[in-house]
Amino acid sequence: MKKSGGYVEFGVAGEHFAVPLESVREIVRACAITPIPSASAHVKGMIALRDEVLPVVDLASRLGMVRNAEVEGQIVILDLQGIVVGLLVDEASQVSSLGDAEFDAGAAPQDLGRKGLVAGVLRTGERLLMLLDPEAVLSIDSETLRRLRDTASREKRTEKETERDENLFSVVTFTLGNDVYGFPLEDVREIIRPSRPALVPEAPPHVRGVINVRGSILPVVDLGMRLGVSSGGDASEGAKIVVLDYGRARIGFLVDGIREVLEVPRDMFQEAPAVTRTAEGRSVVSGILDVRGQIIALLDKQVLVNSRELDLADVKDAAAGAGGGGKERMRTFVVFLENGQEFGLPIETIREITRRSVVAPLPGVPAFVEGVMSIRGESVTVVSLRKRFGGDVRERGEESRILVVNVSGVSLGFLVDSVAGVEQVPEDRLAPPPLEGVDFGEARHFVSAVGHLEGGRLLLVLDAEAVFGETARNVETRVPAGPKV
Repeated sequence: MKKSGGYVEFGVAGEHFAVPLESVREIVRACAITPIPSASAHVKGMIALRDEVLPVVDLASRLGMVRNAEVEGQIVILDLQGIVVGLLVDEASQVSSLGDAEFDAGAAPQDLGRKGLVAGVLRTGERLLMLLDPEAVLSIDSETLRRLRDTASREKRTEKETERDENLFSVVTFTLGNDVYGFPLEDVREIIRPSRPALVPEAPPHVRGVINVRGSILPVVDLGMRLGVSSGGDASEGAKIVVLDYGRARIGFLVDGIREVLEVPRDMFQEAPAVTRTAEGRSVVSGILDVRGQIIALLDKQVLVNSRELDLADVKDAAAGAGGGGKERMRTFVVFLENGQEFGLPIETIREITRRSVVAPLPGVPAFVEGVMSIRGESVTVVSLRKRFGGDVRERGEESRILVVNVSGVSLGFLVDSVAGVEQVPEDRLAPPPLEGVDFGEARHFVSAVGHLEGGRLLLVLDAEAVFGETARNVETRVPAGPKV
């Protein structure tokens, strides 16, 4: 029979296919693709396209073919009644008009995993093109399409409120040389990677200069020089900038490296020795913590910076002019690395971050459950995100950390490769994951949001309850009570 209309044709592994032009929004060059954990085998990942996050399906894998990895490829952006997905192909033609063509639905192949994916064959002159059914290729069911037509916007995931014991407080600890210091977590706005600052004339020696952070000027203080424990010099390889709030102003403190985030009882807090105080009764050390035999000096941010230094760096004016006078709503995430990929968890869901110690195995649990370890007398089940997402089992380095999170009323420790820092993301730079209605396996439940970071990076925000909720409920009865590890 005759079938008219426009089609976009493309090649995959030496074969030629087409999709109706009405389904194609645009065609772009292949770019950096962020993998999605536990997604279906044919899901390549996600891309950022003009501030929009789109999932990408590898068409060759979906059709049971092997794509030439040396070909850069292109991405055909499909829009199916509100579901926008990228289709990775070898080469596409942006302008392709077939005019009247013979369409044979009975010629659709039934092998090579293509059954139901190819609607039929288009014949125009000597050319043969297999016409794909986009909805079948993307595994989108009709019920999903109907719901999208009837629903103006998706319902946002209800955020669960985290209950916190009033007797506990959290501390971000960091290193300066061989010593460990800390700031109360409530004072820390974010933790960022250092960049080369611009010098400020007539600034004190410990003020390194100013840097630009998302359009706002941030003065950077060398904390080691400020405390007299270092003489300055180039930042170490693992150095970070801890950004603290001073009303509307912000100051960044350069430290050698982030150690961990601890949640400790308030009765562990000891006042600083009187000898550390000046004649005016002030001390840069607000208190002392003894955690597992490690002495941690808590610093008083108000004593670290005086008003003259704030005025010199013009922090107040810079902060007031950024983000509409501070009205921009932000979300804070702990960013960690797993297999070289950045993930995030809302900072309010993380109880603490600690180093890995002895982990005792548990019998009869899933392979991704490492076992149980004791953290100050509490038994915490340790789970491996890498194994949960089907990654390799190579040995982890010294930078590996455990993020302690409460899931289904059970304390779980997420074993990750490293913690990159704390990032603030404007709410308008966060979007629901574009996984609605498409066959993305467990990934559609694991990823709760996608954040746009600087440099075009994408941050996959995980839903801890979805990833390990069932596991937490199943292993609760297997974990020994008390500090018996």
